[in-house]
Amino acid sequence: MSQPSNEVLLKCDEIGKKFSKNLKSSLKYAISDIAKDTLGKVFPKKEFSYCLRKDEFWALKSISFELRRGECLGLLGSNGAGKSTLLRILSGIIKQDKGSFSINGSIGGIIALGAGFNPILSGRENLSVYAAIKGISQNTLKAKEQEIIEFSEIGEFIDAPFRTYSSGMQVRLAFSAAAILEVPDILLIDEVLAVGDISFIGKCYDYIEKIKNNSAIILVSHNSYNIKRFCNRCIIVDKGTIIKDSRNVADSLCHYESEVIPQKAESKNLSFRYKNEVAREIFIEDSDDAKIINIHFEASKNIKFIELSLHDESKEPIVSYYNCTLRNRPVIDILKLNGSTINVNLSNFSSGNYSFSISFMDQELIYKRRLPFIHDIYIANETVIRSVMKHMLV
Repeated sequence: MSQPSNEVLLKCDEIGKKFSKNLKSSLKYAISDIAKDTLGKVFPKKEFSYCLRKDEFWALKSISFELRRGECLGLLGSNGAGKSTLLRILSGIIKQDKGSFSINGSIGGIIALGAGFNPILSGRENLSVYAAIKGISQNTLKAKEQEIIEFSEIGEFIDAPFRTYSSGMQVRLAFSAAAILEVPDILLIDEVLAVGDISFIGKCYDYIEKIKNNSAIILVSHNSYNIKRFCNRCIIVDKGTIIKDSRNVADSLCHYESEVIPQKAESKNLSFRYKNEVAREIFIEDSDDAKIINIHFEASKNIKFIELSLHDESKEPIVSYYNCTLRNRPVIDILKLNGSTINVNLSNFSSGNYSFSISFMDQELIYKRRLPFIHDIYIANETVIRSVMKHMLV
């Protein structure tokens, strides 16, 4: 693995960001802060923005580090640690409340699903707007447009409204535009790439290999293989604070999987709940045995069968859970269940990220409700050590 140069492309100095837990308070504080920032241009700036107000909390606290050309930085941390918040600040989507950062060169990448793309405009129109925002001429866009379309595998859908794209298509187009229109000095990549199909993810990683020696990369991923493959440095963030910054990637991963994640697992019953007219309640929780996930449910009267599958991080189904087979489809017959709980044993799966999908069907095997990728879990060392609530739908 090549060594980074001494050229500093990014310098973060004591970056802090706070949010409000209450929407009403958040709006009120936002208006107040805008007014104070405006006055701050006239009057000396005070420390008003450094104090927490009611319902506020620090999402990031005093984040400081330098990133040099040739460095591929793996950013590790559990959900809510502050990783995506940091990337949004660096990309200019949101503003920090404390500290500063400087960028020597260009910065780009994809840190949110379809970030900056208008859902009403077509894919082609969005490319034009994206190029204009980045200061790239329309002639340059025209020269590279077909390459972007081919790389993203959008094909004839390039002229369809962006809102009609699947999540995978949105990511493919957004990443392709960021990668091909301009090779940035600093590339930000969030876990959002996991929603793409496996072949596209492979192309993205080939692109990373191609540019990583001449650019600086920040890669947010829970996949230890990707961190080992690309990164020559790791930063672990916990509760908005850097707790480890090391060029020993293997040691950082070991610390993360043995020290950070188990602490998150001490709090049991991290759960997913879903309620509607089809399923009055579904409740997924950790059990006392870390290798078992319990799925509780109370279905409505017209629901007779359930499809339950586990997907890997490429979103491909790798196993289905069933107690009968109907029309060559593995399903769970609710009447054949012993109670209303499905116990899923995950002890035989290798390390990585997985997610559940659940679908509900009536007597005729007609779908009444589908819940794709509703619950994320992380497996390390053949043990389920953390289950993560992905959506809260109540």
